[in-house]
Amino acid sequence: MTHNSPDLKFELWLANSGSAVFFSFLVLYLKAVGLTEFQIALLSLSFSVSMICSNAIFGRLTDSIGPRPFLVLGLLLSSITSYVYVFAEGFNAFFIMRMIHGIALGMYPAAITAVASDRKTKLGGLSSFGSLGWATGSITAGFVAQYTGLNNLFILSFGMFFVSFLISFFSKSGSVKITQREPHDKKFAKAVKANWKIYLMASIRHGTANSIWIYWALFLTSNIGLNASQIGWIQLTNTLTQFFVMGKVGDKFDPLFMFIAGNFLSAIAFFSFTIASNFWQMLLTQILLGFSWAFLYVGGLRLVEIRGKEFDGVGTSTGLYNSSFSIAQAIGPILAVIFFQISNGYVLSMKMAALITFVFIALFTVDAIKTHEGQQLHDTPFL
Repeated sequence: MTHNSPDLKFELWLANSGSAVFFSFLVLYLKAVGLTEFQIALLSLSFSVSMICSNAIFGRLTDSIGPRPFLVLGLLLSSITSYVYVFAEGFNAFFIMRMIHGIALGMYPAAITAVASDRKTKLGGLSSFGSLGWATGSITAGFVAQYTGLNNLFILSFGMFFVSFLISFFSKSGSVKITQREPHDKKFAKAVKANWKIYLMASIRHGTANSIWIYWALFLTSNIGLNASQIGWIQLTNTLTQFFVMGKVGDKFDPLFMFIAGNFLSAIAFFSFTIASNFWQMLLTQILLGFSWAFLYVGGLRLVEIRGKEFDGVGTSTGLYNSSFSIAQAIGPILAVIFFQISNGYVLSMKMAALITFVFIALFTVDAIKTHEGQQLHDTPFL
């Protein structure tokens, strides 16, 4: 029987709202306090490396211990580490803060997915509330940054995470019965063997994407001429599109087809950024981006969840899936620095992201068709 899990949806909504505050506007804050593009990329690398380790470690612990401690504690630590940015001064302090923040943010995603999987909650519907969180967080952060100052964003993020923590602590998801599950050393190897192609493709696509996102707000302000509130609307359009697509079709299509389609659409979306020249054109690119991410993320998440159930390793499998995106966030800063040094601008990253994503998803698709997974593609009404 499927469980609607409204508590999980609200927790994910608020947690992603808190994360969205940082996505678009932290780079503007760091630039305002005097950091260079190279230092900003290093900070992103610090954050991403800690997220890689955190997602993988706590995903595995979720399978062996249970989801409760990592869901509740992860949200609490995320709220605290979101706030203490206000005390950071200088590159070294921000470097440490980004690393600690990454550890906190990597603690709870696998736990949420594990609880949802145990309740047979549809992951497309749940993920749609994660995108809704990015939408509300982005637009709220845009207005706060525009009219009250960038420094208030840390308080905003703290509040969103803290409310999510309170819901988790007092609700059903915060009181999921913990059974001491037998640790299984082979779960990690099984998850990698079953899903390594998904993990690799997710890392490649999101790695090139993060070479764009590192300087995304700077691109929108310097190249397109947007202000902070307009950046909020840009992010809102993207994430609201994700919300509706995930909620309406995220659980209806074959997950392999969705994952492949999402990657192809991503390549088109990345290239579209390079030909947009004003606010309204950028809004159109964000609708395409929203479709691409909704298909890609939910398709991949459903695939690894299905395979993880075969060896009682949903937490491990989804934790590694999230780690794939964290690996990508580590790759992104390196590519961003290289592309920025070559072109002294932000557009080259977008063109390269489009090209690399297209080439690798084409190879992935050919391989899928040649294997037994290809039957899933042939069974869809689209191919």
